[in-house]
Amino acid sequence: DDPNPFISVHEQAELEAKALAEEVRW
Repeated sequence: DDPNPFISVHEQAELEAKALAEEVRW
């Protein structure tokens, strides 16, 4: 039960961006 789904979506986007950045770094 997420009271604020926007936050989870934002967090997921941040995690994806982080993963992309790590991929570029390697």
